[in-house]
Amino acid sequence: MKIVLYTFLILILTSSKQAETDSIYLELAKSLIEKNDVEQLKSLQLKFLTYQKDSSTVFMNGWYYYDTVNQKYQNSRGTTVGLKNNIYWFLLIDNLQFGHYTWEIDWKQPESEILGIISALAKKKNYTLPKIPSAKDDEKIDAGGRLKFYNKTIKKNGFTLVNLYIDSDTYVTAILKKENFKKISILAQKTGNKISEY
Repeated sequence: MKIVLYTFLILILTSSKQAETDSIYLELAKSLIEKNDVEQLKSLQLKFLTYQKDSSTVFMNGWYYYDTVNQKYQNSRGTTVGLKNNIYWFLLIDNLQFGHYTWEIDWKQPESEILGIISALAKKKNYTLPKIPSAKDDEKIDAGGRLKFYNKTIKKNGFTLVNLYIDSDTYVTAILKKENFKKISILAQKTGNKISEY
């Protein structure tokens, strides 16, 4: 009887801890979206639930895909332990990327493509951005340097570009209202992750 009760208590504690984790990530997603996109949030919540019921929907032969059924539409992020231990962070990033709220920018991506990405991210949220001056396609400046340069102009107009850190040579980028950055940064910290301004 004691073993059954103990097992039941562990199940309750585990499920309540999972519910708390899901809640923080969903609040973070809602804050990053910055508008009432119920469908996007539902799709993220469904992804969490699907993964919790069956991890093979995300991992196939040890390799991570946002959706193992539709691998041809995505690249694998690999097999690292860090990825597996931080799966909800990557599910959030990839879900928002499919919804065009985040965009992964390669470190060597050219200026014209980066400016197009910034424009698409702003358009998704109906934000009007100022004309962004060129950072010059200087070989010495990588995408991170360009994003930092562009953000000086963007911040003067009430918005900010942010990086959802994934320990990679790519930059997961989103655009926010500047006033929302602090709250979002704190929510990311609660998940054990980092969102920083460029």
